[in-house]
Amino acid sequence: MTNTIILKDNSDNTLSKKDFNAFLSLADRTLSEIKAQNGAGIFVFSGNSKDEIEKLTLFHKVKEENDNITLKTTNLMGFIGLKEDKKDINIKITSRFCQGENKDYFLYYMLSKVCHFNFVDFPVNKANTNWINLLPLLFPHSLKKALRQGLYKQYITKKYNDINLKGRINIAEHLKKNIPFMGKFRYDTREYSFDNPLTQLIRHTIEHIKNLSVFNNVLNSAPDEVKTIILATPSYNKAERSKVINQNLRPLKMPYFTEYLPLRKLCLKILLGGKIAYGADSSKIYGVLFDGAWLWEEYLNKVFKEDKDDTFKNLIHAENKTGKKPLYLFKSNKSECYPDFYQEKDTPPFIADAKYKWYKDYNKEDLYQLITYMYITKAEKGLFLVPGDENQTQQQDEQTIEQQQTLNGYGGEIAVARLYITQNNDGFDNFEKQIKTNEEKFITAVAKFWKQATNFK
Repeated sequence: MTNTIILKDNSDNTLSKKDFNAFLSLADRTLSEIKAQNGAGIFVFSGNSKDEIEKLTLFHKVKEENDNITLKTTNLMGFIGLKEDKKDINIKITSRFCQGENKDYFLYYMLSKVCHFNFVDFPVNKANTNWINLLPLLFPHSLKKALRQGLYKQYITKKYNDINLKGRINIAEHLKKNIPFMGKFRYDTREYSFDNPLTQLIRHTIEHIKNLSVFNNVLNSAPDEVKTIILATPSYNKAERSKVINQNLRPLKMPYFTEYLPLRKLCLKILLGGKIAYGADSSKIYGVLFDGAWLWEEYLNKVFKEDKDDTFKNLIHAENKTGKKPLYLFKSNKSECYPDFYQEKDTPPFIADAKYKWYKDYNKEDLYQLITYMYITKAEKGLFLVPGDENQTQQQDEQTIEQQQTLNGYGGEIAVARLYITQNNDGFDNFEKQIKTNEEKFITAVAKFWKQATNFK
């Protein structure tokens, strides 16, 4: 028996306490606390570091009255399941632009853009859409994070039969293979190797994903990392997949290669599929989550890059999670900072920050951050880039820049640019056509606002 509860991100959701009782312990808790208490097997698709991911929360309890409870969700979307006795209790957290069950087209669209896969072939219109089927989407991102720590190596036993004796002689094998004696010795050695059970597991996962019709393009988002693993595993043999899986079911401690632990678990779940995806392992809570804030930022980066007029050809997408492409607060190149998007080569400079949350009024912390970026780049205009609800605006024909405010002191202007999310229930194809039109309007509005600016004097 399965009971499913549907919530929307960044929204107040009022539910019956009876329906939600099993999940009350998850409210106001970080993912780290949830895992510690429940042995949770939760995968999170996010640009954050492992420590930052652990601090994320699913939802907060806002109020409780009579038989109802109101929960405030965060930027996290996806699927959370709870095993309780002989029944499963599921929570689906959709994007706030979802207009019906299994019609979360905006989330699907962002995933298809960021993760390089064909969502037309994915069963988004079927009632039994399974979030666990999305696990291959997490693989390239998890692989990149792991390889930033270096290619994993470990001591393994290697068997040799040659004249260069440099290890312990295997008496039984030596007598079996080298009698009569011809100068060769059968011996074993323990040595570091990149071609080990874990890298073999990753290689098997790569080959498995290549054969999935929906996801075979997903690996295009990590070509260098995939090539690295292939070169490191020359002994790969498809027929040994079961053996490799069994070798990786044993506990493994990695004091340095910490990012390989979640990658290893992800590979096992992808290769074993439903056998452990829905709770055959020891996890009481399991799921797949997507960080909407990071996904929105990466999606916007794709939108800017696809601009046909090349207006934003020199746009820099700073990567604060990897430490790439920073700006500096001081001329001594100290105190790095990372605006989501900036452009310095052209005049005037361009500064913009992506915000996935509801954006009605300026948040002071966000304002201070954007003003700092504007000051150090001498940018006259700064933008917040946010998603907008198409049903709540009368400006669908021509997207405009909103909430323009002029700063005191050196001056400068701050505003909000909304990319309106179509509320189309007529299928994913129609949604995709409409949002592409909205993307073009959004790019035109942002470019027009930016080109009106001049440098600070």
